[in-house]
Amino acid sequence: LSFGKEDYDNAKRYADLALKDANFSNDAAEIKINCISKQLITKEDSLEYVAELKKLYNKNPENTVYFKMLIDYFTSSGQESEVAQFAISELKRNPENKLAWMLKGQSELKDMRCRDAIDSFTSLLSVDSTYVPAMYDIGKCYYSEAKQIKDSLTVSKKKFNNTDKSKYIELLQTAKKWILKASLFDPKQEIVEWKQMLEYINKAIR
Repeated sequence: LSFGKEDYDNAKRYADLALKDANFSNDAAEIKINCISKQLITKEDSLEYVAELKKLYNKNPENTVYFKMLIDYFTSSGQESEVAQFAISELKRNPENKLAWMLKGQSELKDMRCRDAIDSFTSLLSVDSTYVPAMYDIGKCYYSEAKQIKDSLTVSKKKFNNTDKSKYIELLQTAKKWILKASLFDPKQEIVEWKQMLEYINKAIR
């Protein structure tokens, strides 16, 4: 009730009491962390929020809500390096953490470290061979590498030589293979929107 009335201080106090009861601890934890998120004003508030989220996540690493809340916070506050470091630390603790592999790969892809990203997504697929976002992002990595070749030639005003053309097409064909693989597991695009990427690739190949 206090949370609904935006009385966050009292809501946190009641949540702290409820945390002591195993029957209500999960709900209480969620209320407390949401209260803290509504009161992020100073740097100390942010540090408390991150500390509480990490504590909750460490207690229950199977709860992906806390993991995603941490990532959302790091991303929205421009702490991209924190995202990558968090993913790496989580993988040291649990090499089968699919979200951490995904996060690490996406961070590497954002930095255009495509080969590192491919390794991360491939590691994820060794944990779960049906993980569609990883398949899709591997396709994006190969497409990005192909685009880099074309862009570099455009900037230098050079034409494709046979070697560049062969490498360019090979990367696009590999990208297409991974996007099609994702489409087999997600034909209705309920997980990722792969059709547009496939259109980009087919257009580039033509």
